Amino acid sequence: MVAAVLKGSIPGGQAYGYDLVRKFDETGEPIRGLRNINPHQADIVRRIFREYTEKKSLKAICADLNFEGEPAPKGGKWVSTTLIGQLARKTGLLRQTLYKGEVTFNRMLYRKHPETGRRLSHLRPEKDWIRVPAPELAIFDEDYFDGVQKMIEERSTLRKERALLNQILTLEEKAQRERVRARAARARQVKERRHATQIMSRKLRCAEHDVLVSPVRHHLYNCAHRPCLNRNVKYAELMPLILEQLRLFDAAALKRFYRSQKKNRAALASKRKAYERRLTRERTEIQSILEALGHRRRSEDVGAYLTDREKSIRRLRHDIGRLDKKMDVITEPSAGADERTAEEFQRAIKPLFAPDFDQDAVVAVRPYIARIYISAQSFENSKIVLRRVKIEYDFVKIIEAFRK
Repeated sequence: MVAAVLKGSIPGGQAYGYDLVRKFDETGEPIRGLRNINPHQADIVRRIFREYTEKKSLKAICADLNFEGEPAPKGGKWVSTTLIGQLARKTGLLRQTLYKGEVTFNRMLYRKHPETGRRLSHLRPEKDWIRVPAPELAIFDEDYFDGVQKMIEERSTLRKERALLNQILTLEEKAQRERVRARAARARQVKERRHATQIMSRKLRCAEHDVLVSPVRHHLYNCAHRPCLNRNVKYAELMPLILEQLRLFDAAALKRFYRSQKKNRAALASKRKAYERRLTRERTEIQSILEALGHRRRSEDVGAYLTDREKSIRRLRHDIGRLDKKMDVITEPSAGADERTAEEFQRAIKPLFAPDFDQDAVVAVRPYIARIYISAQSFENSKIVLRRVKIEYDFVKIIEAFRK
């Protein structure tokens, strides 16, 4: 089978994004398993991957494709499982290794049921899967495809965490969560304000008065206080100052952030130890109860008590996991990681320096900026006002987005 793959034969059925090639050998027998990239379907695959990396939901991706009348791989409608498949079997369009130029087979073991005679499938261990390169069929480069796989794993983990959290929340906590969701939903329904896609929208503040500097007319901003030098500030004057500050972001800024989080790390570590002690105590108490009961039948009260204790353990595990994630973001990484994160950030803001940049570039960068402070200095007997800008970054979001 491996030799056949190396000669260009791809095992299995039709794969979305590829056409079957019909050829015959010298004896007139058909050569099975030959594939060519289907240009139209390959464009659909690229679009699905791009939208997924832009954090578009699986349902929204499928809904758009169905609305446009684009047939699914089997000719029907697109559904979420078409894209994501099964985690254990690594199926689904987003997990198709052929898109990075690698054929994966020998995943399944088939056996007949001894009584019914039906063929049953069993998943082989991943170490037994066979992977053979097929670079001529690659639609993406390997790094991009592997990055998407990491994103799938992260989103799947978040989904599992939400399911677990739903099991361990109290009724009061669930009600509070629903109230927060309702407020967020109402906020999304509010019509977007003007200039919401400007990089300084709702982030620009007066350094002297610590209030928002808001747009009053097109590309003109005012501090709410009078008198204040931060009035009638023009966009054309403000944007170059912001871009210059963004350009200065470097690894040293990240190192300063990590140093500033020393106390926070210590507090989180202390809290984690407390959770660990509680978890050990809960487990010990449950073990003692089980040993005391032995093989005797448990009453309903004992069963309910043990269920509550197990729920408490799941809650503690969840809390420890959340603390670990927080600590990971604010813990200084290995040498060179800060430099790579800073380089990725500079690559992300690069489109903003183009003369005719589009708003998508602004939308991509806005989450990494918490506040932009503008200060002004005037000179006696002069109308000249010297303005300065200081950016307060959301380092946690920057690290989560760009740290590899």
